[in-house]
Amino acid sequence: TVVDKRLLTEQIREIGDQGYAVEQQEFTDEVSSVAVPIRDYTRLLVGSLAVVGPSYRLTPEAIRGAIAPVVLQAGNELSKKLGYPA
Repeated sequence: TVVDKRLLTEQIREIGDQGYAVEQQEFTDEVSSVAVPIRDYTRLLVGSLAVVGPSYRLTPEAIRGAIAPVVLQAGNELSKKLGYPA
């Protein structure tokens, strides 16, 4: 858990730039996840879409190269169905 305000602010900026958040073994040992926001027609955050799995499969390289792009696309498509302007 990040408790340093500067580091937390940095991580929030990075998440905003990437469009997704990554959690690697912070909540449960050997489990990682990647999540994207789901927004509606008012641009309001109404949920998230996440992929969770064993850390040996959800490596940083796998997340960046294969998993995050697919999850981002799925999240964007779901948001569009809720009226979010692309």
